[in-house]
Amino acid sequence: MRELTDEYLWHLRFERNLARATIDAYRRDLARFLTSLGETQALDSAPMSDWREVGREHILAFIEELYAAGLKGQSINRAISSLRGFFRYLLSEGHVERDPLVHVSGTTRSRPLPKPLGETDVERLLNSLTNPSSLDPNSLRDAAMVELLYAAGLRVSELVCMSVKDLSLERGVVRVMGKGRKQRLVPIGEVAVASLRRYLAEGRPALLARFAGRTRGAVREPLFVTNRGGAMTRQGFWKLLKRRAVSAGVDPSLSPHTLRHSFATHLLAHGADLRSVQQMLGHANITTTEIYTHVERSAIRRTLERCHPRS
Repeated sequence: MRELTDEYLWHLRFERNLARATIDAYRRDLARFLTSLGETQALDSAPMSDWREVGREHILAFIEELYAAGLKGQSINRAISSLRGFFRYLLSEGHVERDPLVHVSGTTRSRPLPKPLGETDVERLLNSLTNPSSLDPNSLRDAAMVELLYAAGLRVSELVCMSVKDLSLERGVVRVMGKGRKQRLVPIGEVAVASLRRYLAEGRPALLARFAGRTRGAVREPLFVTNRGGAMTRQGFWKLLKRRAVSAGVDPSLSPHTLRHSFATHLLAHGADLRSVQQMLGHANITTTEIYTHVERSAIRRTLERCHPRS
């Protein structure tokens, strides 16, 4: 049974080209389900040895375990989705004759609206990063990273994995490697271009000076580097963004994804069309992008309630 789970994970990695984080989530869910089956088998006289023996009752028992463990609806739905994809694969390859999840549905939950920063707070954050008194190499890097994140609406993983060759500053465009290793070109504004030019001219060379201009680590020619000459990590950027937010007097709960939300919300507020925003964000489905229209409508509603004399 475990051999088929490994085969499926190989299929996700090399045939469907899914991101490593997504595959790791599938691996955890399937391992947890195998553990659940093992505990169930301990009560049976005959141990389970084939995926054909798994039925709807085993799926429902697993879901009950997840509830009992205190998992939230989102995590339970992801586990169900992992099993659904796995059994569809087994069915297509002839390893099982039926899908035990046919009549199993996930939990119902309302999708929370993203909470973007206001335009004033974004300006305060960005202005604090370009203070002439603090333009050391680290500050030049931090300013370029935050400017680019907000200018292009990037995911944090897309930001830290960028290489120097992904920039075309003459055209004002960056090449982004998104989910499923899908590439997209995103235009950026003049302010972000200027910040990147200064970082490349002054900040990055200074950070790499003690390493003879060479980068270290697995990422080849990373755009954003640390004091140790390696690529900036997601965790490292998260920490520096929190620190910069506190210094700027901005909400300390700010995360990299908050700026991605802000990018989309502010574009729509200023008249951008939904399809263009979808392409810039790299959403496969436009319904994912439509959530930002709800954010904008809720902002309009709050303005009406605050300003209208008979609201």
